[in-house]
Amino acid sequence: SNLSGNLAYKNSNSSPLNSSAILLKQNGNTVSQTFTNDEGYYLFENLSIGNFSLDGSISKPCGGANAVDALLVLRHFVGTTPLTGLNLKAADVDATGYINSTDALLIAKRFVGMINSFNSGNWCIEKPIITISGLANVTQNIHALCYGDVDGSHNPGAKTDFQFALSGQPTFIEKDNEEIIIPIYAQSAVSVGSVSFIADVPDYLEVTGVVMPSDEHAVFLQNGRELRIAWYSMDPLEVNAGEPLFSLRAHLVKEPQPPVVLELNPSSLPSLLKTEESFAVWPSPADEFLNLQFSLPSDGNYTVKMVNLLGQEWKIINNKDGKKGLVSDLIKVSSFSPGFYYVDVEVNTTQILSKYRKSIIIK
Repeated sequence: SNLSGNLAYKNSNSSPLNSSAILLKQNGNTVSQTFTNDEGYYLFENLSIGNFSLDGSISKPCGGANAVDALLVLRHFVGTTPLTGLNLKAADVDATGYINSTDALLIAKRFVGMINSFNSGNWCIEKPIITISGLANVTQNIHALCYGDVDGSHNPGAKTDFQFALSGQPTFIEKDNEEIIIPIYAQSAVSVGSVSFIADVPDYLEVTGVVMPSDEHAVFLQNGRELRIAWYSMDPLEVNAGEPLFSLRAHLVKEPQPPVVLELNPSSLPSLLKTEESFAVWPSPADEFLNLQFSLPSDGNYTVKMVNLLGQEWKIINNKDGKKGLVSDLIKVSSFSPGFYYVDVEVNTTQILSKYRKSIIIK
């Protein structure tokens, strides 16, 4: 019998992983090896009857892990958004067998460049068990993820991120400035639970801190002129247009000709700004109404559902069209029986299909 299939990245495009080794094992020993073609296809021919397992070796560069993934790992740890399967395996970046806030911090540190590897390695791959009976050919597709990329955002061929515009304001720098505060403003309203940011800064500045409106400090690293920032939180920031998303603290490392006007314009700001569109529900416990708030990356449809703890759909509350930006909704729950529920929101736009879930109590 023959055994064949495709090796693909576990993202929305199922991107093929070519030129990668597929290992056929029996009793823990490698009995055969082949390589995927340009389409990620592999083939083992004329296999004898028996039980086998598949493994792989991928030498491609990894990517995709950033502050969004750090937030998802933290949510898994506290139990609000469980990870499963290969995505759960990809979260264990310190290779301890446990998923916790340490994994989240390591993912953020690797994005900014404070570390350049994980104890787990770079790639995690499914390792299915195969039975060859001799009666028919067998097809088995295999998925892989980069460790840390728990949301499967990496595309080995290309990458698209949900972005929004930022801007800076002119900052006057004088010779005797001890500390320079540089606010970075959102050009549109956004609800954000994580930020991954890359930008160039002038060579006469050294960034000493990155502060969010909540007074939390972001993880950051400046390497020459390149500045990388990662921030994530279980409590999303609600930022209006024209308000600071974060502020840079910096000082001079060499003296420019005073006075100097530093102006970070949009072209010098993010080469990448990826945000996790956050979802807020309150109050809990609720007795009459629930407030919902989330962001739409573009015009689209959203559906609100109440789900019981068994995962059974209890009631569809709303099915609406929404405009790009922050969406607020009010749900009447006074007719619901007291107990624990999940509030599910599905957002379907031309850019993205997102699913949000929050647990709440109705009294």
